[in-house]
Amino acid sequence: MPDYFYGPQAEQFSFYRLPKVLFTDARFRSISAEAKILYGLLLDRMSLSAQADGVAAGMECEGKDNRVLYQDYFSRQLNVDSLIAANPDDEDMLREMLELLVDTVCSNRKMIRIAGDDKPYEVVKGKLMKLDSDHIRFVLMCMKENTTQVRNMRQYILAALYNAPLTMYNYYASRVQHDLNPKPAKY
Repeated sequence: MPDYFYGPQAEQFSFYRLPKVLFTDARFRSISAEAKILYGLLLDRMSLSAQADGVAAGMECEGKDNRVLYQDYFSRQLNVDSLIAANPDDEDMLREMLELLVDTVCSNRKMIRIAGDDKPYEVVKGKLMKLDSDHIRFVLMCMKENTTQVRNMRQYILAALYNAPLTMYNYYASRVQHDLNPKPAKY
């Protein structure tokens, strides 16, 4: 791996923006570097939320078909083309997940059933709009590891997508703990 990235090489990464004033203005000298970085991370999350809100607001006023606009939004937000390139054997499953997301956020229902519970449409839509490609990779992996018979695949995938942000990090932490702390062999 090279020591530095130049030009197009650097474009393969995502970057956080930190306001320069946090480092140059005397008013902010007493704030730790960690706090300044945290502020940059929060700004990034706010901009993602603003983009999602802008997309949703734009969908209502542009007069275009909501379904097409949501498909475009999720395709970009989830980097569907990159996911398919990385998982060509799973293209059908990824496209089905995309369609399920679009179907759900385009629903006219006031309540959406998730894992047997009725949740307000706005709550479900908000969670689904915040999904990213890491969440989709996680759900894809869980689907491949599942060995039980699923009766209602649509509900199962929707519940997995809805719960991915709540369970993904704990799942990975649990796997790391398991791998790093194996049980001693019994004799």
